[in-house]
Amino acid sequence: MVAGCLVFRGLLPNELPKPGQSATIRVQEWLYGDLPAPESVEIQYDDPKSPAVDAYTARAWSSVKLASNTLITVVLARGHVWFVQGGRPAIVTSSDHDGEAIRSLLAPALRLEKHPDSASDEVASLSGAPRPVLAGFLFAYLVWSNTLKGEMAADLLDQIFANPYVPPEVWDSMPFWLEMASAAQPPEKRAALTRRYLELAQRPDPHAARAGFAGLALVISDEESTPLISPELRIRLANLYLGWIQKNGVPRNDSLERALGVG
Repeated sequence: MVAGCLVFRGLLPNELPKPGQSATIRVQEWLYGDLPAPESVEIQYDDPKSPAVDAYTARAWSSVKLASNTLITVVLARGHVWFVQGGRPAIVTSSDHDGEAIRSLLAPALRLEKHPDSASDEVASLSGAPRPVLAGFLFAYLVWSNTLKGEMAADLLDQIFANPYVPPEVWDSMPFWLEMASAAQPPEKRAALTRRYLELAQRPDPHAARAGFAGLALVISDEESTPLISPELRIRLANLYLGWIQKNGVPRNDSLERALGVG
């Protein structure tokens, strides 16, 4: 769905594939992508426990009960998506729960395909109830689709970041992409993002703290961040960081430690 993925449900073959081989999936329901739907699709298989060729393909198969005629849901990358090569599976699952989660994204994916500007409405819909699947999809869409760029993409990513209705585990990987997207934003918006990192880093929740310190590691040495971090706050951040390190709550970061004067 992001970057032109194909989504379908189908049956594993009678003769199960070996690691590194292709599996011929008999299509039962075509959910997303070009029509007409084929009768079968060849997809690469690899063993999640012992990859023979590609670790990312193997990971894609980690939620499959490998048995003849098992019904699976497949998300197949048409182009290069993150670490997944074009033509390789991004997700393969035999879980009904996971399959329904993927199906729940079809409607927003179609809306975004026809009307990319509706992304602001989709992001706004995250407020009101936790929607982790949609939040993860919208994050991937804003980062990888190349449909929305510049200030609008940065604003929408910022709305997802640390939204109380977005699962905190989604926050951890966002600062890197936020910084890339916010490079073209005016100074006042970049300053607001730095303040958000500072606030998160001081929360007792480990997900929030990880996201906050990950963001600070990217901006704390910038000249525009210096006025926002007083000497007293820098000391407080250093103590909080060391406390999280002792509890294995946040990963160590050399540049952050130099800026905080710890190590």
